[in-house]
This record gives sequence, structure tokens and C-alpha cells, in this order.
Amino acid sequence: MKLMNNLSIDTLMKPYEDGYFSEDQLDCIRWGLRNNFDVSIYARPEYNLWQMRQICDGLEHGRDVSLYADPRFNEDQMEMINDGLRNNVDASIYADPRFEWRQMNVILRGLLVGIDVSSYVDPTISHKEMENIRKRLEEEKLNNENDE
Repeated sequence: MKLMNNLSIDTLMKPYEDGYFSEDQLDCIRWGLRNNFDVSIYARPEYNLWQMRQICDGLEHGRDVSLYADPRFNEDQMEMINDGLRNNVDASIYADPRFEWRQMNVILRGLLVGIDVSSYVDPTISHKEMENIRKRLEEEKLNNENDE
């Protein structure tokens, strides 16, 4: 049976062995086929290996990768969205390629501590300014909790 599986995977790999993918990318595609994932989601020449791995990680853990399986996101942005999904926060709030990954990180950190991030979910605000706003909001939240 194992031989049959390997033959099937070899057959399924043929369309991807056209020179567009590196050996590492082909290994990632092969891994997906072995695990019965829909590799068409990430087996695209416009994805680099690290983008492919972020998508594979999401698939492996049953996350909805449609939120970040988009070549407009670089691997760092994909990682931030994947981290949000991993932590059960609404990553759609910052799943926008206009946010650079540092901005996404600040928004994610705010969501993780339960603050209202709406005042700084704006791609025109620098990540440093977002961080200042997040810290202030987090302090206010802590003060309000201590007052109760």
C-alpha cells in the first residue's frame, strides 16, 4: 500500500516539477499531498517557501487559511494573521495587506489582552504610535479593573 501511495504522490507532483518551485517548495507541496491537503491553495509560484509554510501550518492545525492565503501578504504578515487565528482572536480586523507586520503585531497584542483596538486599526498610523496607544489603553483597562 505504501508503494501505491508513493506512486500516487509522484504522479500528483508532476505538474509542480516544471522549474517554478525550489526543492524546498516541492518538499512542502509533497508534504501537503501526503497529508491530503488541498495544495492548490499554496502551490503557486508567487509564494515563497516561508509563505507556503505559513499556509501549511494553518492547514495542519485546521485554521481557515483563506484569511491570509493571498500573495499580497508577505510571510511576516501571514504569520501575524496565523498567530491571531491560533489564539482565537478575530484576525480579520487586521488581515489587510496595507498593514505591515509590525502594525499587525501591535493590533494582535491588543486583541490578546482584550482592549478595544478600534482607535488604532489604521494602516496610516505607524507601529510605534500604535504601540503607544495600545500601552495607554492597556493601562486604562488595568486601572479600571483595579477600581472595581
